[in-house]
Amino acid sequence: MLSDDEDEIDWEIMGGNESFVSNNWYGKGNTSQHNGEYPALQGAMDDFHNYTLSWTQDQLQWILDGNVVRTVPGAGPGEYPQTPSYLKFGIWAGGDPTLPQGTIDWAGGKTDYKQG
Repeated sequence: MLSDDEDEIDWEIMGGNESFVSNNWYGKGNTSQHNGEYPALQGAMDDFHNYTLSWTQDQLQWILDGNVVRTVPGAGPGEYPQTPSYLKFGIWAGGDPTLPQGTIDWAGGKTDYKQG
Protein backbone atom coordinates (compact mmCIF):
# COMPACT_ATOMS: atom_id res chain seq x y z
CA MET A 1 0.00 0.00 0.00
CA LEU A 2 1.30 3.48 -0.81
CA SER A 3 0.05 6.98 -0.10
CA ASP A 4 0.68 10.28 -1.85
CA ASP A 5 2.68 11.25 1.28
CA GLU A 6 4.87 8.13 0.83
CA ASP A 7 3.46 6.17 3.73
CA GLU A 8 4.01 2.55 2.72
CA ILE A 9 3.02 -0.94 3.91
CA ASP A 10 4.41 -3.98 2.10
CA TRP A 11 4.07 -7.71 1.65
CA GLU A 12 6.91 -8.80 -0.65
CA ILE A 13 7.45 -12.19 -2.24
CA MET A 14 11.00 -12.53 -3.48
CA GLY A 15 11.42 -14.93 -6.38
CA GLY A 16 15.00 -15.68 -5.37
CA ASN A 17 13.90 -17.22 -2.07
CA GLU A 18 11.57 -20.15 -1.46
CA SER A 19 11.69 -20.18 2.34
CA PHE A 20 10.27 -16.81 3.47
CA VAL A 21 8.36 -13.69 2.46
CA SER A 22 9.03 -10.11 3.55
CA ASN A 23 6.99 -7.40 5.24
CA ASN A 24 7.83 -3.81 6.14
CA TRP A 25 6.47 -0.30 6.45
CA TYR A 26 7.68 3.28 6.10
CA GLY A 27 6.25 6.50 7.47
CA LYS A 28 6.41 9.50 5.11
CA GLY A 29 8.99 7.81 2.85
CA ASN A 30 11.49 7.45 5.70
CA THR A 31 13.41 4.52 4.20
CA SER A 32 16.12 4.88 6.85
CA GLN A 33 13.77 2.83 9.01
CA HIS A 34 15.17 -0.70 8.75
CA ASN A 35 12.07 -2.54 9.80
CA GLY A 36 11.69 -5.53 7.50
CA GLU A 37 10.85 -8.94 8.89
CA TYR A 38 10.93 -12.26 7.09
CA PRO A 39 8.33 -14.80 8.25
CA ALA A 40 9.00 -18.36 7.12
CA LEU A 41 6.84 -19.68 4.29
CA GLN A 42 7.92 -22.70 2.32
CA GLY A 43 6.89 -22.61 -1.33
CA ALA A 44 5.71 -19.01 -1.44
CA MET A 45 5.37 -19.22 -5.23
CA ASP A 46 4.24 -22.85 -5.48
CA ASP A 47 0.81 -22.55 -3.89
CA PHE A 48 -1.92 -20.03 -3.08
CA HIS A 49 -1.58 -18.09 0.17
CA ASN A 50 -3.67 -15.46 1.94
CA TYR A 51 -1.71 -12.27 2.66
CA THR A 52 -3.69 -9.90 4.88
CA LEU A 53 -3.05 -6.49 6.42
CA SER A 54 -5.02 -5.12 9.36
CA TRP A 55 -4.20 -1.41 9.67
CA THR A 56 -5.71 0.92 12.27
CA GLN A 57 -4.46 3.98 14.11
CA ASP A 58 -3.56 1.68 17.03
CA GLN A 59 -1.67 -1.09 15.26
CA LEU A 60 -0.60 -2.70 12.02
CA GLN A 61 -0.75 -6.47 11.62
CA TRP A 62 0.55 -8.74 8.88
CA ILE A 63 -1.47 -11.95 8.68
CA LEU A 64 -0.29 -14.94 6.67
CA ASP A 65 -2.76 -17.74 5.93
CA GLY A 66 -4.89 -16.63 8.91
CA ASN A 67 -1.98 -16.41 11.39
CA VAL A 68 -0.73 -13.06 12.72
CA VAL A 69 3.00 -13.05 11.98
CA ARG A 70 3.75 -9.47 13.07
CA THR A 71 2.15 -6.64 15.04
CA VAL A 72 3.49 -3.07 15.14
CA PRO A 73 1.97 -0.48 17.50
CA GLY A 74 0.79 2.86 16.12
CA ALA A 75 3.19 5.81 16.30
CA GLY A 76 3.54 9.41 15.15
CA PRO A 77 3.84 10.84 11.63
CA GLY A 78 6.98 9.68 9.87
CA GLU A 79 7.15 6.68 12.18
CA TYR A 80 3.91 4.94 11.21
CA PRO A 81 1.70 5.02 8.08
CA GLN A 82 -1.18 7.44 8.68
CA THR A 83 -2.44 8.74 5.35
CA PRO A 84 -4.97 7.30 2.86
CA SER A 85 -3.26 4.76 0.63
CA TYR A 86 -3.94 2.86 -2.54
CA LEU A 87 -3.31 -0.82 -3.09
CA LYS A 88 -0.62 -1.55 -5.63
CA PHE A 89 0.43 -4.92 -7.07
CA GLY A 90 3.54 -5.22 -9.15
CA ILE A 91 6.31 -7.40 -10.40
CA TRP A 92 9.77 -5.96 -9.97
CA ALA A 93 13.08 -7.54 -10.90
CA GLY A 94 14.99 -6.62 -7.74
CA GLY A 95 17.87 -8.70 -9.08
CA ASP A 96 18.24 -6.68 -12.28
CA PRO A 97 22.00 -6.37 -12.95
CA THR A 98 21.69 -2.56 -13.26
CA LEU A 99 20.56 -2.20 -9.62
CA PRO A 100 22.88 -1.70 -6.60
CA GLN A 101 24.52 -4.89 -5.32
CA GLY A 102 22.73 -4.60 -1.96
CA THR A 103 19.36 -4.66 -3.71
CA ILE A 104 20.43 -7.63 -5.86
CA ASP A 105 21.57 -9.51 -2.73
CA TRP A 106 18.29 -8.69 -0.93
CA ALA A 107 16.30 -9.98 -3.92
CA GLY A 108 18.15 -13.31 -3.89
CA GLY A 109 20.65 -12.73 -6.68
CA LYS A 110 20.75 -11.51 -10.25
CA THR A 111 17.65 -11.91 -12.39
CA ASP A 112 18.13 -14.37 -15.23
CA TYR A 113 15.74 -13.01 -17.86
CA LYS A 114 16.32 -16.09 -20.02
CA GLN A 115 14.42 -18.09 -17.37
CA GLY A 116 11.32 -15.84 -17.70
